Amino acid sequence: MADVRDVPAPEQLPQLLMAAVEQAADAVELTDGQMRIVYVNKAWEELTGYQLADALGKTPDELIGSGARAPARAAGGLQLGQSRAHWRCQVALQCRDGSLTETEAVISSLRNSDGVVSGHLVIRRSVGARLDVQRAFEERAAYHRLLLDSIADALFVHDMCGQFVQVNERACTSLGYSRALLLSKKVADIEQELAPDSPWLKLEPGVARTAVGRHRRKDGSEFPVEVRLSRFELEGKPLILCLARDMSEHRRVEQLRDF
Repeated sequence: MADVRDVPAPEQLPQLLMAAVEQAADAVELTDGQMRIVYVNKAWEELTGYQLADALGKTPDELIGSGARAPARAAGGLQLGQSRAHWRCQVALQCRDGSLTETEAVISSLRNSDGVVSGHLVIRRSVGARLDVQRAFEERAAYHRLLLDSIADALFVHDMCGQFVQVNERACTSLGYSRALLLSKKVADIEQELAPDSPWLKLEPGVARTAVGRHRRKDGSEFPVEVRLSRFELEGKPLILCLARDMSEHRRVEQLRDF
């Protein structure tokens, strides 16, 4: 149990709170009822490049608004803060050196004893690095999707239970399903000549196997396919890659040749 003598006296709390705010990792700004800045902490100065003396008496829009894109968002956040206790938004700030920094801001309305908004507390956190990672991930995912959809054969990836986890555009169009609906299916829902023992269970990593089968479309029609199966692991989870080629035209040519 903490010694009561270690608990700060009430008169010490304002100094402790100010010290905590000054050392906080997030940028903190305090405005009055007219949204004029009355205080910023060191993290805010480091984030924006401005000093407290530069900020006093100015509104966030005047000092760190980023032109046509961010002021409406920033001002909107503060205006909404007048009618809501808390508001979260993403705002691009223009730093002193002219660079733009994406931040996430949490705005809290401060009210006096009469319930009138007397100021705002704004806590900002830079999310630029996080957004860069997110954009890079989205671009990479889009690139991979483009590669998958450029493959002429129908591509399916499924787990060891036969549940599809990835398909390309060709797989969707050949079967008449949307991507979302096809991903809810299993191999047994489309393959009409599937062996009872699930042949992919015997596959070894790095060893491919070719098989023939018949795929059933959403409308119930069927067509012959040649399937190339291989096994791989992703994050320790075994998966099956299946490339299926529609053999309808090939069979038709063979039948004409034999005729």
